Amino acid sequence: MPQDNDITGSNSGEAWRQQVIDARREQILTAAADVFADKGYHRATIRDIARRAGIADGTIYNYFESKRDLFMGLVDKLAFAGLNEMLSDVGATNPAAILRALLRNRLQFVTDNRSILISVFPEVISDPELRTSLFGTQIPTFMARVGEFLRQGSASGILVDIEPKVVIQVVMGTLITYSLLAASPDVQLMGDIPEEELLDQWAKLLYYGLATRPEAS
Repeated sequence: MPQDNDITGSNSGEAWRQQVIDARREQILTAAADVFADKGYHRATIRDIARRAGIADGTIYNYFESKRDLFMGLVDKLAFAGLNEMLSDVGATNPAAILRALLRNRLQFVTDNRSILISVFPEVISDPELRTSLFGTQIPTFMARVGEFLRQGSASGILVDIEPKVVIQVVMGTLITYSLLAASPDVQLMGDIPEEELLDQWAKLLYYGLATRPEAS
């Protein structure tokens, strides 16, 4: 029968191995983000990513089956980082605050990853397999989480009953447009509106479009 210290040692060793795996995976994803931003998806190679990470080419295949699998892992890491925690932390009693936090989360994502978005997004749209992977698995996960919030708001009578996909499309369209404009210094459509004010305006536009209103008599 194993002694307590044997079990503890086994658990400790397993935890250490998982930390090593997670650290290596993070190292590869970080390198991939840099390479995809520099070269785009199709021109980037596993060898490029391995060199940027300072590891052997074959090491990457211990963590990802292919370049496409690696790219989707990067999408999952970048696009949805902190999303569940953000929605949980705000609480379900203040829809306006949740919408503002959601917009801040997505705006931060765009700001932090603008170069890779500009480089890779056109390729995703034009590549049927990448498009299917992204919109068939990644986006639905995001929709499901936000949809839960919208359904709770509708059930409580705070928000109108609206299809979550419509809300997601509006938010994504706004952020994609913002990203493209921000990447073009010669285009100043937003003028000098501070980011905090921009977030407030977006949140108000969304919230008052979603909030229930008394029927006109």
